Amino acid sequence: MREIEIQPNWKIALRVWWSISWRAGIFGVVAGSLMKWAFHYLDRNNEDVVLAAMLVSLVFSLGAEVWLIWHALTHHYGSFRIAVLKKEKE
Repeated sequence: MREIEIQPNWKIALRVWWSISWRAGIFGVVAGSLMKWAFHYLDRNNEDVVLAAMLVSLVFSLGAEVWLIWHALTHHYGSFRIAVLKKEKE
């Protein structure tokens, strides 16, 4: 199948945005629920627990963000997909 470069428009932007956003929302709900559960069973007033929770949340968020971008770049959106093209030397 021949691929034709198309110019981005608002419809395409919204489809890609939605593809990332709803997954980010799911990750946020899951991560928030896990953190709430962890704080419920651990000592909430312990500074070490709070710091550890912040670090776990940061690592989880960064990993989720990278995965979401990777997914958007590899996903087929019906009539289009996102392509990363190497710029030719001028």
